[in-house]
Amino acid sequence: MIAAGKLKGTIRFYGTPAEEDVGGKIYMAREGLFNDLDICLDWHPDSEIKANMQSSQSMVSLLVEFKGVSAHAASDPLERQKRIGRCRIFTHGVNYYREHVKPSVRMHYVFKKAGDVPNVVPAEASVWIWLRDSKRSGVTVLEKE
Repeated sequence: MIAAGKLKGTIRFYGTPAEEDVGGKIYMAREGLFNDLDICLDWHPDSEIKANMQSSQSMVSLLVEFKGVSAHAASDPLERQKRIGRCRIFTHGVNYYREHVKPSVRMHYVFKKAGDVPNVVPAEASVWIWLRDSKRSGVTVLEKE
């Protein structure tokens, strides 16, 4: 329609940098790249070509850290498990919580720090978790619980 002269408008194409790591569209929105748009069409690779009427998922990113003192695990094996054990217990809790949330909720995590070698108690251990839902209000509920 635009090429035929029947409709006037501007089409812009934006790539989305760092989408799976830091949410590139957040920074683009802060810089005002979407302020003058009447409509924004979003595409995400999938196993099939389809159109969804639902917007992208809302998300909050959290880093859960456990801190202590480094030690040699052979001389104090119980100390070794404290930080790593807390990370594992945290993720077990997340997995048990899955049966108590709406089907639209997604919870993804990865261990960021868990030590460097098996025989040394790490001074820190951490889990990076994303809480997601189809609407921001759903993510707010997850944050409060």
